Amino acid sequence: MSDQIDALERLAKLREQGCLTDEEFKAEKAKLLNGGGKPTRKSVAEAWEETADQRRSMWGNLKWQLGVLIVLAPMLGYAGWTQLQKMTPEQATKIIGERLPQCASEDVRKALRGAIEGSPASKLVAIEVVEIAHIEERGVGGEPIKRYCAADVSTNGGTEHIGFTLRHSDEDDGFIIETGEDMGPPA
Repeated sequence: MSDQIDALERLAKLREQGCLTDEEFKAEKAKLLNGGGKPTRKSVAEAWEETADQRRSMWGNLKWQLGVLIVLAPMLGYAGWTQLQKMTPEQATKIIGERLPQCASEDVRKALRGAIEGSPASKLVAIEVVEIAHIEERGVGGEPIKRYCAADVSTNGGTEHIGFTLRHSDEDDGFIIETGEDMGPPA
């Protein structure tokens, strides 16, 4: 109680010195007498009522945003679909071909080495890739669209000129490498 009296005396002095207006003094005095200036706890119902306007505003904004999304999403999807329908096979090949790595890239070299050394035949006779050289691109095309490549592969068993293809993998947005005979894209 004495703390409260001391605080009231300080407020009175501040008012006498002109540091506080009468309104400020009354407000501070009311705070002190109404719980010592500590915030009072509100019930959940009171807090809910005080935030009603804010909640209404947020819900209104959310409804507007959802409405725009519901209207625009199908329109954008349709626009994209119509653009794909207008695309020539050459344009589609170019776009997908650009997503595939170049034949001589380091990622392709690692994948080619892994495909050769990880094949069942390689495991039987312990083939190791020593060098991959003279990598060339043969083109892009086919269905599904592939990048056609060739290279000289030197292993512990000799050197062979092989062909390999790269195609897009939807699973990890990467590529799949397939080795085989030396070939180019379909005409």
